[in-house]
Amino acid sequence: MPSSVHDGRPAETSSPADARPAWHFGRYLLIVLLLTVLVVLLTFPLAASHTFLRISRRRLWHAAEYRFQQPPHQDCDVIIAGDSSGLIGVDPNVLQAGTGWKTCNIALPYDNTALAGTRVLDAWLANNHPPRFIVFHLSDNHLHRPIVNEDNGVIDGWLMVDENFPAGEKLRIFVSHPLNTLRFVTAVWKEFLTTKPILRPDWTGGTYRYDMQEQAAQRGWMPERGTFADVVCNWQASDLYIEPAYLIATTAKYTRDGTRAVIWPSPVRDCDARIAQYRKNAQTLDLPQVAVYNRALFFDAFHLNTEGAARNATALASYLLSLEAKH
Repeated sequence: MPSSVHDGRPAETSSPADARPAWHFGRYLLIVLLLTVLVVLLTFPLAASHTFLRISRRRLWHAAEYRFQQPPHQDCDVIIAGDSSGLIGVDPNVLQAGTGWKTCNIALPYDNTALAGTRVLDAWLANNHPPRFIVFHLSDNHLHRPIVNEDNGVIDGWLMVDENFPAGEKLRIFVSHPLNTLRFVTAVWKEFLTTKPILRPDWTGGTYRYDMQEQAAQRGWMPERGTFADVVCNWQASDLYIEPAYLIATTAKYTRDGTRAVIWPSPVRDCDARIAQYRKNAQTLDLPQVAVYNRALFFDAFHLNTEGAARNATALASYLLSLEAKH
């Protein structure tokens, strides 16, 4: 006969109530997991929506968007391509005044260029008459093929991909770079949680409208006024290398149909520790000598302010005129 007592102690029995905590915990984890997946999946259509861009206060995002919305038949004589050193550092009005050639600026931030390649330039050329010059304006630490993961954590390029690339290409890029994709997802939601007034969403869309109007008025130039003296000299380039074959192939590809493609190295700060190396690299690549500007002409460590952009445009105008005279 079975006994309910073993070694003098009642036998332990289980009840349905004992399984409830584990069951509840499992359901909780499943709900959290599903919500996380849902948030991640919602990020991409949210960021790709025009509304997200319209409520943003970020000028670089708006400048990149302008390049994908440019009207056809601008028919500029000089095109400024390259990275953000050109986007911010060349005043097209000054260059046009010095040459008599209409100038448009379609340069993109470096990270955007690493992802977009030359598609903005190619689209512009497909919808306009061939220009006299295409100027690839490059930072002196970017005289090589753009590297996608060089500036991890910067989501500007990933937003551009989400907004403007075909679905298949978009998916390939996001899957190929999971860490940057995760950073992108996090950064998108942070836009709604930030407490900084300059980054907080502008629900009226006024910032977006102003930036886009200024981009059109300045033909793509994004002027930065003043200077942050405390940060201009803080950053110094670590590793420098050049890729001559890539640069030669790029200029050769776009030197056609009466157009000449050239590379213009961006001016550098007088407090830059790599001036000698920059100039040596430019000489190796047979580029114009790298100009050294007073730090007061820089907005930050990487970009000229409006005064610096005017001076740079004047020097670039003289250089292009000299090439035209030799042609």
